[in-house]
Amino acid sequence: DDRGLPIFQNCEFTENTSTDDGGAAYVNDMDATFIHCRFHNNFAEEEGGGLYLKKVDSVYVAYSSFLTNVADGEGGGIYFDLNSDNSTIINSIFSGNYVKNGGGAIYSKKAAPTITYSTFWNNTVDKEDDKKGAGIYCKDGSGMMIMNSILWDNVGNLDSEIYFESIIADTLFTIDYSNIKGGHAEWWFGEDCLDADPLFEDSNSGDFHLQEGSPCIGTDSNNTQMGAY
Repeated sequence: DDRGLPIFQNCEFTENTSTDDGGAAYVNDMDATFIHCRFHNNFAEEEGGGLYLKKVDSVYVAYSSFLTNVADGEGGGIYFDLNSDNSTIINSIFSGNYVKNGGGAIYSKKAAPTITYSTFWNNTVDKEDDKKGAGIYCKDGSGMMIMNSILWDNVGNLDSEIYFESIIADTLFTIDYSNIKGGHAEWWFGEDCLDADPLFEDSNSGDFHLQEGSPCIGTDSNNTQMGAY
C-alpha cells in the first residue's frame, strides 16, 4: 500500500459537525495514529460523534481525550465498524459523551480493539428509549480486550458500563485488571477486576488522578495503577 498513513499528534478536534458519520474524523480502510489529541464537542447525525473507524486494521489512540461528543446514532466518542483487530486505545479519557442509542463512549461492531489504561466516566445513552452500554457497547460478536481500565458512573439503563448485544461462539474477549462499577455480578468480570469507588481527585472538574488510598493503585497488571495517568 503506497498511501500515506496519517499521524495526528497534539491536535485539537473541536466543535465539528457531520451530517453523516464521524463528527470530527472518519477513517476508512486505512491505518491512522492519534497521539495527544483532544476530541471535544463534536457532533455526528449518524455514528461516531468524535471518531468513526471503518474496516481499519491498526489504529493507535494514545494519551488522548474524548469529551462531550454527541452522536444521534451510536458511538459518542468512537465507532468501530468491522476489523480493528490490531487497534489499540491506551491512556485515554472518555467523559461526558452522549448518544441516543448504544455506546456513549465506544460502539464496536464486528471489531476487536484493545483498550488499556483508559478511563470512562459519565458517558450517557438515552435512558428514555431503554438503551444500554453507556460506556462500551459490543455488537455482532465484537471481540475486545479491556485491561487496566476504569469504567465508572456511566449513565444508562441496565449494563451501563459494558453491554454485549450478541456473542458468537468463537468470539475472543478479555476483561481483567479493571475497575468496573457493578461488574462483580456480570459473567465477563475478570478474576482480577474490581468493583469499588476509584476515588478520583475531582471527576466533576475533569481531574481523574487517583486519590491516595484508591483501590486502583497497585492493582493493575503491572503494579502501577488502573486508568489513564
